Amino acid sequence: MDSVLIVDDSLESIMVVQKMIKKIFPTMKIIMATSADEALKLVQNTTTQIAFAFFDYNLEEGNGISLMIRMKKFIKASRMILYTAEDNQDVVDQVRNIGSKYLKKPITESELKKIVQAMT
Repeated sequence: MDSVLIVDDSLESIMVVQKMIKKIFPTMKIIMATSADEALKLVQNTTTQIAFAFFDYNLEEGNGISLMIRMKKFIKASRMILYTAEDNQDVVDQVRNIGSKYLKKPITESELKKIVQAMT
């Protein structure tokens, strides 16, 4: 079974994204991490294929873009999505330059569904 990784230092945000993913993909396994280190450990030790990964931009010990770059060993860049409340074109450009997608908070279910379906 494929899985989805969600990395955010806010459990509330993780739960919002998880709820939307479960509506779109009811059988998809969700892997959650609240830090970059935790996410890396989980991905290194998972036995399932990561279908998609969602990263918050602002993490306590860094940012989602630097984590996405580190994750490229495990997850295709085209399967990674950064989401943030920041409206910063430089962030958008960095995400696109590594071959990933960008969503602006607050994320809606229709936006999430559209971006995920475009990846499949």
